[in-house]
Amino acid sequence: EEQLSQLEESLLGTARRRARLAVERNSATELSACSRVFVGLGRGDEASTIANSVLLELAERAWPSQQDLRGAAAASGVNAVLDAVASTLEERWPVLQSLEVSPEDQEQAPDESKSEKVATSPSKGKGVLISAIRTALGFVSGKISAMLTDVASDTSEPKRTQDIETTHLRASRAVGLLGAYVDGFTKLAACKPVAASPGCWQEICQSSGTSEVLPWELLSEVVQYVIWHGMRDDATSLVPPVHGQLRPS
Repeated sequence: EEQLSQLEESLLGTARRRARLAVERNSATELSACSRVFVGLGRGDEASTIANSVLLELAERAWPSQQDLRGAAAASGVNAVLDAVASTLEERWPVLQSLEVSPEDQEQAPDESKSEKVATSPSKGKGVLISAIRTALGFVSGKISAMLTDVASDTSEPKRTQDIETTHLRASRAVGLLGAYVDGFTKLAACKPVAASPGCWQEICQSSGTSEVLPWELLSEVVQYVIWHGMRDDATSLVPPVHGQLRPS
């Protein structure tokens, strides 16, 4: 039994290495064979793990290396990552689809013609797609959240600041980041794998319990420095001046 366990671990390790190489080589047939090994060993979750690691490495390479990401650099980072993810999904989707093996696939002979036929099925790979995109978005959200950790308030009241320049800088940064997310989400929703999978985007945006698609800290920043401060300034401008000589009527 111990020898059998060691043999399974060795086979699993070999399948992992070959699967990663197959993704790099853009070989759907070889990757499909590795996926069958994963399912046969009862490790079907390895498919999503590999897809997640590929998208995560891509996001890390696309993220800017600057230490100071205040202002436009942070928005550029969001744009760069989401654009790279959308482009990669377009280019390598047939390969990533091969990571997901259904029970029907298990019954089919693993010849090349059938592998190609399965790879073109619109619904195939939906689980891998959702998990991979969530991983990339979680990476970006983590970076943005770390940058905006000083924004959150301990009370239910928006965090106030008397520094007008700081308020304008934060508002400008929040608008830029939100705009970058909107552009990135538009590209992801328009890429062929997502567009061809009905309900996919809704599932991506659902809370996974481990990462956020859109960081809460950014939403807090928008509310505090774009909406709330703007409303307060408008309300203040409507208040009539009060002089000491005036008496209540």
